[in-house]
Amino acid sequence: MKITKTVYFVRHGESVEKPERVHQNLDAVLSDNGIKQAELLAKQMAGLPIGIIFSSPLQRARQTAEIINHVLQKPIEFSDLLVETRKPSELIGKEKEGVEAKAILAQFDLHGHEEDWKYSDEESFSERKQRAARTIELITCGEHAQVLVVAHGEIIRFILAYMLFGKEMTPAEAYRFVFFMRADNTGVATCHLWGQDSWSLAGWNDLSHLNGRG
Repeated sequence: MKITKTVYFVRHGESVEKPERVHQNLDAVLSDNGIKQAELLAKQMAGLPIGIIFSSPLQRARQTAEIINHVLQKPIEFSDLLVETRKPSELIGKEKEGVEAKAILAQFDLHGHEEDWKYSDEESFSERKQRAARTIELITCGEHAQVLVVAHGEIIRFILAYMLFGKEMTPAEAYRFVFFMRADNTGVATCHLWGQDSWSLAGWNDLSHLNGRG
């Protein structure tokens, strides 16, 4: 069996809200540091034979993708399939270590095994699972052998969990994977598709483009 496609998943650069340690607004933009991170990654990716870029349309991911594409000069497609996992709106702006946020998240610990449970207006596990399957179809159906995907930390990890466990993936498997596989801003994950539906993880959270920064 041979490699039929290589997909590079990139988490967006640091946003202006990241240092504040709050649950981010969907419209958060890149910080000055996030812009620099994306510029350094663009230089490193310049030699890769990437054929197309898929990106979340949310500003911090869009900016990251456009900075990289200033170097790559490839077709770029923005897709709502790649937006960050939708959290309850009650969490937005709340401190991650605050009492209110922890009380809400405690409910997820109680109901995490229920595929269709929701606290309020967030995505259920089933909805995220369906989105992951559709995303994989989107990024693999084209002719390009190498693809770049710019998105958000949690949805990238959820997509990779689906690559590993497939359509039978349970909430317990997905959440353990998402919690375990943490990634930094502009961290790169490299995945290979073998044949038609067999995936392997070739690299995780590669930050070599940031080496040497003072």
